[in-house]
Amino acid sequence: MKKLFSNLQLHFFTDNSDLPATSAVIKEVMSNLDSFDLMPTFGNEFVQQTNETRKFVCMVTSDETFKVQFLSNDIFISAENYDLESFVTRSLQILDSLSKLYSQKRASRISILSTEAFESSISFYDSVFSKLFVDDSSIPFEWDNRVVRKIQSFEQLNSVEVVTRVLVQPPMRSIRKAAVDALVFDFDVNTEFENQNERFSLQNVKTEYQCILKVLMESQKAKFERIDIQNE
Repeated sequence: MKKLFSNLQLHFFTDNSDLPATSAVIKEVMSNLDSFDLMPTFGNEFVQQTNETRKFVCMVTSDETFKVQFLSNDIFISAENYDLESFVTRSLQILDSLSKLYSQKRASRISILSTEAFESSISFYDSVFSKLFVDDSSIPFEWDNRVVRKIQSFEQLNSVEVVTRVLVQPPMRSIRKAAVDALVFDFDVNTEFENQNERFSLQNVKTEYQCILKVLMESQKAKFERIDIQNE
């Protein structure tokens, strides 16, 4: 089993309308995140509520594999090919630093997502299909298996697990350019959308993210054990 790539995300869903992509905002964010070796850049997003395109501030590492994006409704931190626990630790340090600058920010939802793509043999892909699906009389060459559970933690959480066999295009920075027949594992643990109460603050959300990380890692472990990925 060869890992092709991984992508990690941490979301703090908050109103960022007070953070336009101006030189003043960039200067204060750069100063606040100076110790994390991040450089400023811009991105564009389409905002459905206003039917407009909005420019947003983005802080990135020199190789662009770690990003902090200030979207209209989300502080969105992401990383490529990063250790999961190290990623969450660094992300929480960034949120803690931002709390000193934007102490008033509150979020109604938080989440952590992990995506990993693996290349293996067709026989292993078929064996995974047989373990995940009841009807394996005719094994397809592309498929996806999605399970969503309610998990009780610091509050009720959604735990989403998706396993997909699909042709995957390697990341832009990869030497390998041809699409690869691969297994992709997506794990997403998030607070319930129905609860829109702004109950999370930047300075007091560490414990909740650690609980979400624990649920995500337990989901990963159980899924990988079920399909026996460690022996492939």
